Amino acid sequence: MEEIGTCLATKLAECLWDPISRRARYLFCFNQIKEELVVTRENVSLRKEEAHKKTEEITPRVKKWLDDVNAILDEVQKLQQEVGGGGKKCFNMSLKYSLAKQMDEKAKRMKDLMNSRLELFSQRIPPLNLSDQFSSKDVIDFKSRESIFNSLFEAIKDGKNKMVGLYGMGGSGKTTLAIEVGKKVERLRLFDKVVKVVVSRPPNVRNIQEEIKEKTGLEFEEKTESTIAQRLLIGLKSMKILIILDDVWSDLNLQDIGIPINENFVFC
Repeated sequence: MEEIGTCLATKLAECLWDPISRRARYLFCFNQIKEELVVTRENVSLRKEEAHKKTEEITPRVKKWLDDVNAILDEVQKLQQEVGGGGKKCFNMSLKYSLAKQMDEKAKRMKDLMNSRLELFSQRIPPLNLSDQFSSKDVIDFKSRESIFNSLFEAIKDGKNKMVGLYGMGGSGKTTLAIEVGKKVERLRLFDKVVKVVVSRPPNVRNIQEEIKEKTGLEFEEKTESTIAQRLLIGLKSMKILIILDDVWSDLNLQDIGIPINENFVFC
């Protein structure tokens, strides 16, 4: 970077009308800066692709950096075309001075962009809300069971009941009913998070743990059920959360999964 910087002349206006060798030397250095910035942009673009593969999104700072780089490179391209235009411009000293100042300004901006620190590059995409996961076609007519809906909502809205059960025959609409209550809780912001986890049978503790981990945005590297449970216990205790456990057919040991029972939790 410093070698490129030393190529910049102090009086750039003179460089454009001084002997050809000095002018050519300055233009060469200017092009070097541009090429370095193009390479840096390509490296950042590769990191962006890798982040997307990991279902991460680049931070607003990185996005702005890419937008700024693309903009300055477009400006530099147009300026280089103007500088190389020749003709009557060669005898217009005022225009030469203006072009030299523009080149100096853009060279400095390109160097600043190359020296930018993009420490926080990407971040995990937040899990979808219940309202994003289910469309309006999933909504059932609650006229016939409005009282059940209201009772379920009242039972969980203030968090005083740590566990609420909803049971009935298969296909009776229990899942959709629980989801609609969860969506109302979400709209009213009664809990920090609302997540739905399918248990099914036989229960697969590891799958349940991974689903809770992903949907709550927790990050840790533990691999065994017992260590994951410990990390979930620690992470979930800091949240006020409604966990909808769907398709439960047998008793579940919530402690083994990593779900703490405390004042911040309600289960359906």
